[in-house]
Amino acid sequence: MFRPVSVAISSAAGVTVASLFSLLFAIIGYCAFGEETQGNILLNFPDDDLVINIARLFLAITMFLTFPFAFTVIRLSTNKILRLETEDKVPTTLQHLLVTCILFSIVLVLGIFLTDLGVVYEIIGGLCSVSIAYIMPAAAYLKIFGVNWRSVGPLFLFIFGLVAMSASTGTVIYELIVGEPGNNGTSLLQGFIGL
Repeated sequence: MFRPVSVAISSAAGVTVASLFSLLFAIIGYCAFGEETQGNILLNFPDDDLVINIARLFLAITMFLTFPFAFTVIRLSTNKILRLETEDKVPTTLQHLLVTCILFSIVLVLGIFLTDLGVVYEIIGGLCSVSIAYIMPAAAYLKIFGVNWRSVGPLFLFIFGLVAMSASTGTVIYELIVGEPGNNGTSLLQGFIGL
């Protein structure tokens, strides 16, 4: 039987080890490539390097095999938001196919246009990280305890989260459309459509 303490220790140890490995690879990548480090470290290496191509192959296999798990969660959440799936109701075959095709098309288009992994991480960080760190805890507090004189802190946290989310995501979208200052004013969208 699992004890809550052992699960908490295991979770903390897992997050710590994963964070240390991420930090280690970030430092090594920066030391090796400096300011030229790309969002996907494998893009810094030449196309004809055998070892790096094997690493790219394993990364592709990993993405190929883990995508269905992530996609299932997206589809389930969408079905619940649209009220197509409840405790006593399941989506029809047509609803299942429509939701699957629409979601897959959105993911496919995003995958085609957003080829820079750094941009993807910036968008995820701007939306998800801020939501988890600021908005959700404040919203949970406000939902449980209501708005009163003690909820000034959580209300401030909620508003700050909305502003931070808007600013960070807006900055990324602005740079996608207009271009980054260090990129000769060329936006990713201009580069994609050849302007």
